This record gives sequence, C-alpha cells and structure tokens, in this order.
Amino acid sequence: MVKVVKDLLSIYMKKPDYFYTGQDVKLTDPKQLTDFSTLMNVFLSLERFKLNKLINRMTELKGQGKSSYDILMF
Repeated sequence: MVKVVKDLLSIYMKKPDYFYTGQDVKLTDPKQLTDFSTLMNVFLSLERFKLNKLINRMTELKGQGKSSYDILMF
C-alpha cells in the first residue's frame, strides 16, 4: 500500500490534471446513479479530494518534525 500511495502522490505532484479536474458532481436525479460517466466523475473527484487531504496531513506532520519514512509507515 505504501508503494501505491507513493506512486499516486508522485503522479499527482507531476500531473495534477491526470486526476479529475472538472466541476463538482451534483447528484440530483436517482437515474444519475446508473450513469457510468457520472459515477466515474464521482469516484475521480473523491480520489482527488483524498489525495489533497493526504498531502495536507503529510505537510502538517512534516512541520511537526516527522520523517517521510515515519509518515508513510505509520
């Protein structure tokens, strides 16, 4: 899992547009839940949100003096 996270972070830092960059998805109709493109956008925007949250947390921990190894392992 650590390798996957490092790879995702590396891709995100080099090419943030690789991940979803469109508008926020608003599910207003139950039929949208069966639309593949809408669901794909939901998952891609969630992935981008989670990566941003992880980057913010890692930055916070580095500011507290934690090593990169400790941050990724624990």
